[in-house]
Amino acid sequence: MRAILASAIIATGLAAAAPASADVIFNLSGVTFTGGGTLTGSFTLNNTLTSVVAADLVASASGSFAGYTYLYPGASLSESLPTQYIQFDSAGDELRIYFSSTITATIAAINDVASYDHEAAGNRTISGGSLVVGMVPEPASLAVLGSGLVGLVGLRRRRRSGV
Repeated sequence: MRAILASAIIATGLAAAAPASADVIFNLSGVTFTGGGTLTGSFTLNNTLTSVVAADLVASASGSFAGYTYLYPGASLSESLPTQYIQFDSAGDELRIYFSSTITATIAAINDVASYDHEAAGNRTISGGSLVVGMVPEPASLAVLGSGLVGLVGLRRRRRSGV
């Protein structure tokens, strides 16, 4: 009976940790600019993929471009989600990331023709790279899962000790 209860707690924790209820992190991978430089970092969208929750993106220096760190909150934000773009504006510097298709919790692709970084030196477009999608489980889900695992460990120890 206790094993069934512990299994039910774990199953509930796993169900609660399902991607549908968690924010989604998009990590940039191998993103480069025409004329040199890279874009690194990540941004997080809410669970419905309609609003930016956080961002920390760094456009590196290259040639006449000084480079810039785009943070949110911190920079003003324009967004047309889930299908078109996210734009970060801060003190004359601007980063706009266009998406090739509708963003999902498992797929997002950068449109490397339309996406750009604007600094005092001018505009440079993104010439390549991709987004890697990861999930952020909710703390309550992790707590339920953890309590279920602790319960299973307790049951196993009890059985081994013969109590």
